[in-house]
This record gives sequence, C-alpha cells and structure tokens, in this order.
Amino acid sequence: MNTIYQALKERYLSMEDDLIYDFYKPVMYCSQQYKRMAGYFSSNLINILYEELKETDAFENIKIKIICSPQLSNSDKEDILKGFAYKKIMEENVINTIDSLNLEDEGLPLITNLIMKGIIDIRFIVSNEGNGIFHSKEGIFSDFDNNKIAFIGSNNETLSAVKANFETTVIFKDTENSMMVDSIDSLFDQIWNNEYPNLYQIDITETIANKINLINSKINSQKKLIQGNFSILNKINLYPYQTEAIENWENNNYKGLFEMATGTGKTITALASQETLKKELDKLLTIIVVPQIDLVSQWSEEVENFGGRTINCNSDENNWKLKLKNEMSKLKRNKAEEVIVITTIETFKSKYFQKILDNYAIENSLLIADEVHTFAANQLVKIYDNLDKIFKFKLGVSATPFRKNETETRKLIEFFDDIIFSYSLEDAIKNKYLNEYEYYPIILSFSNEELHNYREGVANLNADSSEYSGYKEIEKVTSTIANASSGKIYKLLELLKKHDVSNPKIVYCSPGMYNDGINIHEQRHIEKVQNELGNIGCKLRVIKSGVNAQEREEILNQFKSKDLDTLLAIKCLDQGVNLKSVTHAYILSSTDSLTEFIQRRGRILRIEKNKPVSKIYDLVMLPQDISSSNFYPSIEDAYLVSREMRRMIEYNKSSNNKIDNEIIIEEIQNKYYEVLEEYNAKARSRK
Repeated sequence: MNTIYQALKERYLSMEDDLIYDFYKPVMYCSQQYKRMAGYFSSNLINILYEELKETDAFENIKIKIICSPQLSNSDKEDILKGFAYKKIMEENVINTIDSLNLEDEGLPLITNLIMKGIIDIRFIVSNEGNGIFHSKEGIFSDFDNNKIAFIGSNNETLSAVKANFETTVIFKDTENSMMVDSIDSLFDQIWNNEYPNLYQIDITETIANKINLINSKINSQKKLIQGNFSILNKINLYPYQTEAIENWENNNYKGLFEMATGTGKTITALASQETLKKELDKLLTIIVVPQIDLVSQWSEEVENFGGRTINCNSDENNWKLKLKNEMSKLKRNKAEEVIVITTIETFKSKYFQKILDNYAIENSLLIADEVHTFAANQLVKIYDNLDKIFKFKLGVSATPFRKNETETRKLIEFFDDIIFSYSLEDAIKNKYLNEYEYYPIILSFSNEELHNYREGVANLNADSSEYSGYKEIEKVTSTIANASSGKIYKLLELLKKHDVSNPKIVYCSPGMYNDGINIHEQRHIEKVQNELGNIGCKLRVIKSGVNAQEREEILNQFKSKDLDTLLAIKCLDQGVNLKSVTHAYILSSTDSLTEFIQRRGRILRIEKNKPVSKIYDLVMLPQDISSSNFYPSIEDAYLVSREMRRMIEYNKSSNNKIDNEIIIEEIQNKYYEVLEEYNAKARSRK
C-alpha cells in the first residue's frame, strides 16, 4: 500500500521539480487529511488549490482544512479596531474578493463542490488589533495509518510561485523529525481552534460556497453560449472531392493520409473530417500538429471562423502549459466534450508535451498532421509506437506525403495507415478548383570561373567522402554558386523590364550571400535582389520568417490596395500563406525538394475572380551552355543537372504550354545523357 513517505525528497526546488506532479499529487493521493496554512485568500489561492486537487480522485476519504488571511483594506482594519463585528467585515471582504475572480477560472466548480460536500473547510484569521497579516506557508499531510509529513515553503500561493519563481519547499517526516512535524501540526490546531493568542479565527465557509455557486451558474450560462458551436458541415458546402476524401477516411476506421494538391482545401477537409468523427462520439481530443508557428495561427483562425476554440501550444503563447493541462483534465473527467489543440512539431515532440499526452489523453484521441511529410523526422519516428497507443484516430494531409528517404516515407505511410485519397494538381486545374498556369524555364549557365569553382568543389567532396553522397555538402556548393549567382539577378531584371513590374508576384531568393562568378560578397542574395528591384520601381516587402496573422492581413490588404506588388522570400512562403491575387512567381533559388517545388507553385494557383493565367519563371542554371562548341559534360555536373531537370519536369507537366518546353527539356536530357546515366547508376548501387 502506498504511504505519504513514498519517493519523497528532502527538498523540492521549483526550477528543478514539478511541485504539482512530483509532490502534491502523489502525497495527497495517499492522505486522509491535509492541513494548510496558506497566506492570503485570493483567486490565486483558488487556482493553486485547483492545481493540487484536480488530479486526485481520492476525495471521498480526505478532509482538507485551510487557514488563510483575508486581504483587508485600511478601512476594514479601522472597523476591527473600533470593535465592529469581525464576521460581517470578513464576509464582505471575502465576497468582494470572490467577485473579482475571472468568470473562466477553471478552479471554481471543483472547489465549490468540495466545500459544499464538507471536504474543504476554510477558516479566516486576523489579529485582534486588525494590523499585520497571517502569512505562514506551512502544511501537514496525514495518511490512513496516521503517518505524517510536514512542509515549509518559501512560495506564496500563486501559480507563478510554483511554476516560474525560484522557490524551495522543505519536507519533514515524522519518522525522522517528529519534533518539527508535531510543532507545525500543533500550531495549526491552536489557530484552527481559536486558541492562539492575538489571533482571531472565523468560519464563513458557507458564505464562500454560496457566493461561488452564484458565479458557477454564470460560468455555466456563458459556456452554453460558446460550446458546441464548432461546425463546418452546417456552414459551407464541401466540394465533391472533399466529401469523397472524408468518406474514404471513415471507411478506413478514421485513419489515413490525404494527398491533395496545394490550394485544394486540405485544412477545411481535415477539419470537416474531424467534425464527422466527433458526431459519432461523446467526446473527442484532437491534436493538430503543424511544422511552423505561423501555421498554428492559420489553423486556429479556421477553427474560430466556424465557431470553435483552440488551445495553441508553442513558444509564442503564454501559459499554454496550464491551459492545456486544465482543458485536457476537464475532458478526461467528463467536464467537457471536445478539446482542440494546435501545436508545432517542435513543441509536440518535447518531453513535456508527451508527458501531458501520456497523463491526459483519452481513449478517443485524434492526431491531425499538417504538411505530413514533416512528421517523419527522426525524433518523431522514435515515438511512433507510443503515439500509436495514444491516438486511436489519425489523419495526415499534404500535397506530397513523401520524403527523400524511402525508409522514412514507408514508416510515415504505415503509421497513418496508407494514402487513402489523392487529388492531383491536374484534377484540380481541370475541374477549375485551381488556376491554370504557364511555365517558362529560363536557361542560364555558369561562367568559366563559376564552372571551374563548381566542378572543383564537387570533385573535392567526392574524393573526401566514403560514398558519392556528400549530398548535403554538394547541395551547399550548388546553393552557393548556382542559386546565389548574380547572373540570375540580372536576368530577373531583364525579364521584369519586359513585363509589367506591377504584376503581383513572389520572388524566391537564396539564403546565402550572392556571388558575381568570381567572389562571394558579404551582402546577402535577398538584400541584393531587394535593392535592384527597388531601383526599377517594384513595391516590395521582404518576408524572412514565419508570417503571423497580423502580418498576413497586412500583406493581403497591401496587395489589394496596390501598395505592394512584390514579395521576396527564401523559404517561409513555401507553406502557409494564401495570396489569391498573386499571379507570377520568379524562382531564383531552389533545392532538390519535390515538396518545395509543389508548394511554391501552389502559392500562385489559388482561384480568384477574373484572375489571369498564372505564370512561373524558373531561372534554371546549367553547368554549361549546351549549344556551345566548347560543351563537354563532366560527372561533377550530374547533381546540379539532375536537380534542375527534376524541377523542370514537375513544373512543366501540368502547364498550359508544356509542349513548347518539352523540346528544350529533351535537348538537355540528351546532352547530359551519359553523365546522368552514370550518376543514376551509382545512386541505385547505394540503395
């Protein structure tokens, strides 16, 4: 049988220990009595008691006695000195304190119920002179065998003290320090029984309970207004392909992956799927995991647009840990029917978040992974087995649920139980759900100096590497020389001078420093592009990191008012920002990621009334001019050519002008046929 001595430390530090989980919860579970001297009576005391008590289901046999001090005003103290009735003054003071409580205070319903049942009894203490305060922070636990422990803590009775401040709580066991335990216990009993000199104790428990009950009724009325309103199915008509996706998910026991082209409404389809499942259940926990912070706000906005509420968990949110535990605890105790949590992958995979899932997840838990290809990172794969136990239902959505690594892709698809619905870009364009587009590959080539530097860099990597897969290092060389070339900038300027510079457009730049073919300069590539485009009259804005809701709204309004016609981006616009008015994309920099190709294209294909055909200008860099008399391909060229060809083929296959481009694509393939065959043969041999 557990006792209050079990696994106790001599001292708990708030910066190292979780006092709620490591101390209060296990000790209270074993206790039949809890005596507490708690400082002020306040909303903070209600909150901290709630945190200590909510996880304990042993209330039937425990008695909790609390001694605290009212927060008396100067006039209250004067009235006490004048001999006015203590009880009336305290009642008025405590009622005023309760009136100040937040109507959404999660602790009120539980605390009220425990007071009404007689489990909690609160006594208030003032000095006979009305000055000074009762500020002791001590407590005693007794178990069913009358074993006792006492504690003295430096913390005030606030959540910030328990969670954020550096505080200490020292533990005394009666088996080791009976004198200290007996002393604290005796002091409590003296004060409780109104036997301590110069202190006056009063019992107004019933007054407190009645007042809090009134607030509870307001809370319940307020909840009726805000709960149960989340609905997509009653507010919009889904497209036929979205309905088909949801039906496939239902038929696969509410598991599976949706492979849907960027811009075809993956978010709405996922939320409608969630609602379909919720209709079949009494209660549901939904955890939505996204790759970056700006997508947290986007998903949250969508839920709120349809009448729902979310708990957003990431580094930008304050107090999310407390909110998450409170809401999930309510769901587990049948005090709520639905909780929707939105979090980033980084937060989701943290030990803290996983501990919360282990402790609070209910049987009917749904995992939704947005941009699901990002959900196969190594740290996540390691916890797939545990996530399988937690989540009975799973849904992944992405335009490309595939990884470069085939093993990671296989594990991802197995975890979500297969791709159960696909809706291609070609289907979406054909059925008028996405805009038509034209693709223009602009073929460039290295200068002699760039070609020499590139081949030398790749050759050195190949010689030093145990495999022909200094892949990431080769990509760095490629990015430095090919992506950030000043030649691409000058070609972009040439194109824009031929086009209307006011066309709404996105320009994708390199993350590195730009180079002029001989030297790598200190100025970043994106800054160089910004200066050059500003000089020819582009009204531009640089997007360097995640786009929050306010910034996104500003961008949309600026495009609408014609105050903005150009966005410069590196990667952050690959996913998450829907700019329907943008018609042109200029690609100066790219990687070999198929996901990146697809998401970038999707940014400019959103449907808008009277929108012209979208256009992609892709500045393709080859090692050499294939029409040159000096053309001689080398194996060192293969990685770059393979990467550029892959992107060209992907962009071209769904374009309106694909026949025009097939000639140049085929010509490049023929010119580099031998080195590409050698490169691919080596790649196959490594598998």
